[in-house]
Amino acid sequence: MKPNQTDCPPYYHNYINLISTDNLVEALENNMKEAMPYLTSFPIEKENKRYAAGKWTPKQLLLHVVDGERIFNYRALSIARGDQQSLQGFEEDLYASNDESDNRSFQSIVEEFVSVRLSTISLFKNFTENQLSKLGVANNYKTTVNAIGFFTVGHAMHHFTVLKERY
Repeated sequence: MKPNQTDCPPYYHNYINLISTDNLVEALENNMKEAMPYLTSFPIEKENKRYAAGKWTPKQLLLHVVDGERIFNYRALSIARGDQQSLQGFEEDLYASNDESDNRSFQSIVEEFVSVRLSTISLFKNFTENQLSKLGVANNYKTTVNAIGFFTVGHAMHHFTVLKERY
């Protein structure tokens, strides 16, 4: 089921509200299926373009989705396994400025996205209801494992929309 207001910080719901299903694994799978036709046909001539000064390139944007998903998975796994320490946030602009995406093709990043997403699906498919309901602290906010999963999907949906509309 989708997380409720007390399962995560309010800003998570901006992303979670983008998702139409209450089934997390289905949402993860559908998001990948819906994104693939666009991602695999993305024009080469746009891979390194910025739609405005200071904005990421499409390669940086997609790699941000991949990096974020890896970090969200670590947070979910840590909380599911009972880790009670506060899990750090990450500085997304620092990551993007050091991703060296200029040295990669867009399609190589698409392949990495698929690999990470399949791992995410496997991770969340195998969490028990008890594990999904566990509460921990990530980026200084209380959140459940389930909320992290839904946030992961909504975060990707948000960035794929930006990719389609701005590039």
